[in-house]
Amino acid sequence: MPFSVEPGSDIGTWRLVGELDRSTADQLIEQLGPSADQNGELRLDLSGLQFIDSAGIDAVRRLCELRADREPIVLESAASAVRAPLQLIGADTLTNLVTDGERGSTAPEWTERSV
Repeated sequence: MPFSVEPGSDIGTWRLVGELDRSTADQLIEQLGPSADQNGELRLDLSGLQFIDSAGIDAVRRLCELRADREPIVLESAASAVRAPLQLIGADTLTNLVTDGERGSTAPEWTERSV
């Protein structure tokens, strides 16, 4: 399945669609790397993402590093097939990354999208 990064409905929101894996991870950095320098929140809507592997997770981590001195990246609306590997590696503990359920909460939670 192809991978794409589409503008979201709000400024600073990007919708990831398809499979973020070894063959598409660099595409995420190429497309969103320039956004790393922009002020304001960067939100990644994962509702269209069907799969993520370790290379995809590493691409998200690299994007976080590019935004080290900016507001964190917010991951939102991940389906269970995407949320599970992110939770397994402790994505909520990565520097400069939060999940949508962490905002205003003491315990990290993910907003689940039904599949």
